[in-house]
Amino acid sequence: MRFPILLLDCSKNLEKRLLKLGFDIETGTVGYCTGKRSLPSQVYEKDIIIYNPSNVIKNDKDDYVTPVEIDNLTPEYKLSDTVAFLQRGGIVLAIVKKVADEWQTQNQAYNWIPLAPSLDPTKDSLVVPARIKGTYLDFLIPVVSKYLVKTPVGERIIEAQPRNIAIRLASPLYFNIKSDILGYYYENFNSGKVILLPENQSNDDVIVTFLKRVIPKLLEVQPQTNLVDTYKSPQELGAEKKVQTAEEKLEEHNKKLTESQDELNQAKVNKVSVIKKDETAVLILNYFDVAIDQEEISLFYLYKITEALQKKYGSEKEAKSKIGCNSEWKYIRKLANTSYADIRHAPSPGEKIKDWTEEEIKEAYSKSTKIIHSYLNTLF
Repeated sequence: MRFPILLLDCSKNLEKRLLKLGFDIETGTVGYCTGKRSLPSQVYEKDIIIYNPSNVIKNDKDDYVTPVEIDNLTPEYKLSDTVAFLQRGGIVLAIVKKVADEWQTQNQAYNWIPLAPSLDPTKDSLVVPARIKGTYLDFLIPVVSKYLVKTPVGERIIEAQPRNIAIRLASPLYFNIKSDILGYYYENFNSGKVILLPENQSNDDVIVTFLKRVIPKLLEVQPQTNLVDTYKSPQELGAEKKVQTAEEKLEEHNKKLTESQDELNQAKVNKVSVIKKDETAVLILNYFDVAIDQEEISLFYLYKITEALQKKYGSEKEAKSKIGCNSEWKYIRKLANTSYADIRHAPSPGEKIKDWTEEEIKEAYSKSTKIIHSYLNTLF
């Protein structure tokens, strides 16, 4: 695992984990997250660059910091040398996420990566991984899974058209259901590789997996021959088994969580569709909204809810039989009838009506809500 790695704007926890695992790492910052650019050594001397920014900071005027405002603390080390880094076969892994509300600033935070495509804001809860098994990208399988991705995804990737002639291979890694690209892979003619992944539920875990399971295949790292390293003590074997079990449980949990979230989102869509198709449901929901908007005559429209249900079922008795809520129904009608001279018609401006207390109208809203919910239950 002695391939030199540069961590840019990554977490301190990730740095500590990788040091414990024996990786050869140095850390720095591009400058958008801190306002100060600091690189620890020559970029082109590394094999791997990992980039995981947080948020672009703002200046004293509450504007996002611009490239010219970034204080370069290490001018002897140039970020532009990532071009030479890729030309010698370097590998970039970048976590693409929303770091600024402005389109230009968002793109500036990533466009130092050579040949990087543009980013555009989105909000996607449904993520579809590309089918990479059995392709030239199957080495990325450990880090490409919908169960890893944090949703909603905040940025989509705009594939360059026409494709840059310096790019030899390019392929999407994730899509939304509209086929917009949410993750991307490309490499240049010298086999320099760039992997752009959407934000994950744990970016640090994905980065560790990338370095432990993907990079050895790419760089053809040979197994260690040190006998102490190859020997597994009983304690080490036991700990490895616990880690493996925990990882399997976590993967299964994430799978079930994603499936449940998908099921919940679909249930919400189905609910709205069913309700919109029912004329009575639409009518009584409109009455309730009008009651909220016109508080001075709200009881009239809350009464109209019971009237609409009575018409739906042909009689008050049948309506109560179907949806229940007898006491709630009685309360609304009694309060409305004692408040208006003629409940059949909305009161005219200035018409004298009986005042009701704040507690009474609050109770009327609550009981009307229960009546509406009970009716909606009959639709499913």
